[in-house]
Amino acid sequence: MKITNEVLAHYAGGQLERQCSGEPVTRGEVERAWIEGEEDNQYLYVTYKWLAEATEDFDWLAVTDEERLRYFASLMVTSFNVISDDRLAFSVAFVGERGVFFPPGGSTLEPERVKGLVLQKA
Repeated sequence: MKITNEVLAHYAGGQLERQCSGEPVTRGEVERAWIEGEEDNQYLYVTYKWLAEATEDFDWLAVTDEERLRYFASLMVTSFNVISDDRLAFSVAFVGERGVFFPPGGSTLEPERVKGLVLQKA
């Protein structure tokens, strides 16, 4: 499946859940998702409004490291599939990473469940 900026724009305000082999699950609100680069060297970029990391006890802890509020992956090694409920799944070859974009209003991790999360009031 070919991913475009128009497809990714649909997930702004939704959430992205990711897991890489041997690492905790992360989930957060997508501020923006887009693609940059030339046709044969494109990257997926995501910025989060907030991000949480799952613990072994199934609690969610706020991620405070600003570097982790930005994510990128090479599209040369990433495959995408639309799955039920308008979700977009992806996997990144060689690193064992998987993710799912959830549309706004879809399945969510409520920010109130995230320990240590402080949201800026609009």
